[in-house]
Amino acid sequence: MIMKSKLLSILGLLCTVATLAQTDDWYLLTKVSEITKIIPDDVSTNELHLATDIGYIKYNTSTNSVTDFLNLTSQNPAIAKVKDVALDPTSNDIAFTLMDGIGIYDGNTITTYSYDGSDLTIGQSTSQFLYLQVEYAKDGSLYIYKEDALGYQIFDSGIFETEEVTPFRPQDIIENNTGTKAYFAGDNNGLWELEKGTMTWTNFTISNSDLVSNALTSFHIDQNDLLHIGSFQGISTLNSLGVWNTYQMLEPVNNIQYYSAFEISKDETTGDLLVRTSSPSLNYFGLSIVDLDTNTWTNYREDNLNCLNENLYTATAFGGNGNVYAAPQIFSSITDVGKLVEFTPSTESCSITNINYLNAPV
Repeated sequence: MIMKSKLLSILGLLCTVATLAQTDDWYLLTKVSEITKIIPDDVSTNELHLATDIGYIKYNTSTNSVTDFLNLTSQNPAIAKVKDVALDPTSNDIAFTLMDGIGIYDGNTITTYSYDGSDLTIGQSTSQFLYLQVEYAKDGSLYIYKEDALGYQIFDSGIFETEEVTPFRPQDIIENNTGTKAYFAGDNNGLWELEKGTMTWTNFTISNSDLVSNALTSFHIDQNDLLHIGSFQGISTLNSLGVWNTYQMLEPVNNIQYYSAFEISKDETTGDLLVRTSSPSLNYFGLSIVDLDTNTWTNYREDNLNCLNENLYTATAFGGNGNVYAAPQIFSSITDVGKLVEFTPSTESCSITNINYLNAPV
């Protein structure tokens, strides 16, 4: 009986700790150890939105400070690891992905949706080790997809629409600037274009177009509606008139494999592309800045010739100020854990940003 009473007391204490850990009675004190998404704000040129392993962070590049965040203890509901983040072009809403669902944050209130508590279904029966991904449409509806799921789901005005099943696994989704077309990156069967007005699909492959690869990885669309298509074999572009172009460069180690494009960002002022040419467990070629006019790939990797000097990045993006922001993957608990580097292309100089908003020790 005494043993049973002790056990119940311990269980009660653990339940209390679990409850308090989601309120202001307990506080998270740790450093970011992984950044998986960097998105420049669509209004302020000095703000970045970060998806990290301890939640969501808004960072001001001008003041070098964190201006907003969501984590396990900053609010209720608790927000843990965030893998992807997207900005609603019609409002101040921010969508982000969690282990078993998504969250919507309007700057004040957070609403979370899980498989168990909502009509969210896409990817529910696929790998538990992969996260959902999100991308806003121009009308403010939200595409939700998962890299190992055949299809996608739309979340619109608080309602999850019926899951759309497709013959491909979307690796990225993006719309043109008017929102009349949606593009889907197929994992092994090319580019899929959806004419939204008629719900008509067109599939572009290496057989019927100038696409350089059927295994697509990423998208970027610029202010002139030029679609940049990343793949394991470089970059293809497709303009609104249907004209294709190809940009490839052999990587420097063995001169056999082309640079891959796992993430694409563009400096609209210079026209340069920032391409994450590295990916965990796949490629270790740092990042590249690409001049499309000359198809010149300037690669920055661990060669002791540049201040970035890393082989592997988990997220990269141009900021609105024209600087590059890059999150290297760190493999040990050293001071570099959670490092976000600001790289100035014109001077090829680096500085370290201050995203340790909790001032946590190493």
